[in-house]
Amino acid sequence: YIEVDNYAGGLVGETTSLKTMGSIYVIPRFSSAAAVIASQYAGGLVGNGTGLKLNSGESIVMALEVGNSDSEYVGGLAGRVYDCEVSTNKLEMGDGSTENIKTSTILIQGAKYVGGLIGQLYNATLRGHDANVFDYNEGAGVTLPSKRRFVWDVNYKVSGANYSGGAVGEMVEGSNIYNICSNATNDGDDRIGGIVGNASKTGNVIDCVNLNTVIVKNTSAGGICGYVDGNTKFLDCINFGTITGGQYIGGIVGYASWWDGHTDIDWCVNCGDVTGQRTVGGIISYYDTEGHWYYPSNSKNAYIVEIAYKCANYGTIKASNDDDGDDHTQSIGGIVGSAPNTKNCIKRCVNHGTVDGGDSAFGGVGGIVGSIGHDPKLWYEYDNCRVLECANFGTIKNTGDNTNAGGIVGYMEEGWNYKDSI
Repeated sequence: YIEVDNYAGGLVGETTSLKTMGSIYVIPRFSSAAAVIASQYAGGLVGNGTGLKLNSGESIVMALEVGNSDSEYVGGLAGRVYDCEVSTNKLEMGDGSTENIKTSTILIQGAKYVGGLIGQLYNATLRGHDANVFDYNEGAGVTLPSKRRFVWDVNYKVSGANYSGGAVGEMVEGSNIYNICSNATNDGDDRIGGIVGNASKTGNVIDCVNLNTVIVKNTSAGGICGYVDGNTKFLDCINFGTITGGQYIGGIVGYASWWDGHTDIDWCVNCGDVTGQRTVGGIISYYDTEGHWYYPSNSKNAYIVEIAYKCANYGTIKASNDDDGDDHTQSIGGIVGSAPNTKNCIKRCVNHGTVDGGDSAFGGVGGIVGSIGHDPKLWYEYDNCRVLECANFGTIKNTGDNTNAGGIVGYMEEGWNYKDSI
């Protein structure tokens, strides 16, 4: 049992610039302390690591408890890693006895930056088993390959008030996540994701799978990522878990902002049910480019950014709005909940799931996107988001008053320039 103020790790509390000293390789069945607790930087193996290569190998037994409800930077492997490369193939957690590896409940908890593996990934890379995550035949469904490896093979829970992820709490400054499959249940207040809670000024999230439940009490939850602050690419990711919460709830990404660059979501699939209030989407709930396109372009094709490309939803998308529905950003879509601003594109996406607004009032309920544009028009709204080569096979449901519903788009603002949005 380890409990200190800062820098607690089952193996190392803090490392600094270990690159020149080689790597840390953890042998199979390595067992750290039963519990690792710190106010900041608590990790099952490393509290805070800088400039190291950490390879957890095939099998590892770690702490049953990491962090407490007030901790920051908490992770099953490391609380925070900076300028590092972390590799893991298959990770088992328990108290060291064979019979308890499958039955022990593992708890990773904290107030902020809480991840099943890494609390905060800073200019670093997390890499799992190198394999294709899923097979997807458009219209025929999604299956996982028979030879797949889970990161976790136990009863596993990640609980963080803010910035909490099944694998990583927050990834920043050019960080990457590859080939991670999470079977952790995950809950928190804001910015909660099945793989990563918050992504800011970062790189890639590729070939990742979430298999379990994500619950957010307030805003921004996604099967892969809860909140994106620009400049991140999501490719070949899939969610099978149930995603529930308040506002901005998405099957892949909850909320995306563009203050630090655009977000791409390509070849991603949601198979889990997604339920929330006001703004819900099968792939992404809300894509915000506010403040970036102040002036109209001379070209219809200039600055077009694809919100979602060749993505599919098979889950039921459901929401209940407790407002009057006048705000068209509060919408539900099989692919995108709301695309309120300009110069975006949803292309070659398909929805197979039911989109259900119940008896609440919404700005829009649509098979592909709930609403496009603002009402009333805002001063920066020149060109609307465009929906190209998309198809909806799902049922659209809504019995609320003052709701706009459509097989492709529920509500579309006229824009100021071009009107060829669909």
